[in-house]
Parts: sequence; C-alpha cells; structure tokens
Amino acid sequence: LAYAQQKDNASKRGIEFLFTFERWVEFWGDDLALRGCQSSDLVMARRGDCGPYSPENCVKASAGDNAGDSNRAPLDKKIA
Repeated sequence: LAYAQQKDNASKRGIEFLFTFERWVEFWGDDLALRGCQSSDLVMARRGDCGPYSPENCVKASAGDNAGDSNRAPLDKKIA
C-alpha cells in the first residue's frame, strides 16, 4: 500500500517514479517503519529536489530536513 501511495503521489505531482516495488523495498530496508511525514520521520528525497524518484537520484532524509528551504544543504550530507 505505501509503495502504491508514493508512486501515485509522485504521479499527481508530475514527477516520474522509476522504483520497482522490489527496489523500493530494498531502498527502505530496515528503515521502512521509520517512513512518515512527521519532521523526524524519514522520507525519500530527490537530490536537489529535481529529477525523477529513482534509485540513482534518491536518498533518505528526515521530513524536516526535506521540507521547504532546508533543501539548501546537499542531501549527501543528510541521512543516506
């Protein structure tokens, strides 16, 4: 359900979503239970907030870090 919701949300935002279900599960690994939208939860963040959701373009970051102007810090320095 979470995979389908994330894929649908990306589509509604006009952002390409290139994760297969298997690769999405692999990306989240043991952190899947930490996924969410509270500021301390983890989200799938796109590097520079640009491009598709893809294994090569995404990292894990806290929702708080990923929100608004906090994207100024390189995602490489955030939770990976």
